[in-house]
Amino acid sequence: GVEYVPRLFGFVQVTLAVAVNEAKYATSGTAKRYWAIWRERVANGLTDCLARPPSQDTLTTLRSIPEFAGLGDKMLRWWPEEGREPTKQDETLYGVCRPDRFLQLCSRYTLFEAGTKKIARYQQYFCVENLLRRVQSRNADGSRKGGVVWHTQGSGKSLTMVMFARTLAEELPLRDAPNFRIVLVTDRVDLDEQIGKTFANCGLTPVRATSGKHLAELLVSTKGRVITTIVDKF
Repeated sequence: GVEYVPRLFGFVQVTLAVAVNEAKYATSGTAKRYWAIWRERVANGLTDCLARPPSQDTLTTLRSIPEFAGLGDKMLRWWPEEGREPTKQDETLYGVCRPDRFLQLCSRYTLFEAGTKKIARYQQYFCVENLLRRVQSRNADGSRKGGVVWHTQGSGKSLTMVMFARTLAEELPLRDAPNFRIVLVTDRVDLDEQIGKTFANCGLTPVRATSGKHLAELLVSTKGRVITTIVDKF
């Protein structure tokens, strides 16, 4: 809690509150109302994991810890031979905490907005990952496919764009687009301002096109990697 030296928890990226039939996750300092549920189809890897009893390495590790010395043997006695159905706890732990996913959430999908640490919701994570796959794949003629992301109000559109732009900015120079531009096009002035503020609050300040001529100059310049504009500037 805030009364117990909260800065000790500043380096925590992912926190979980789990029970067998309910599990939520957040990051350090997240208000109760923003703790999220991880929604994902049950992966084959989880099914395979639940079908296997604990390995000998796991049992040896548990027996070496005095507090858990008898836990491994209990797990073996309770483990059904045919495996078991995954619980909400299983799905969340597998979805959030398996090593490859956990490292992604910490490095790509945890950020600060105006000093508040935030972690992606499940729809933001899968959206950005699908976008990355689409951007990095090409047709036979070298072109790329476009795409549509359908959002609802309050689903975190602006932060999704920040996460996507930040990841692109980190990955593209190492690949085949050293002179890339990320152009965020909206249809209203207030949206253009909002997105600009969100990016700035997350430490990634875009350049705002003030006219059609200015936009054309930005597109051939190396000054701004991330550009915001209203559609009428075209």
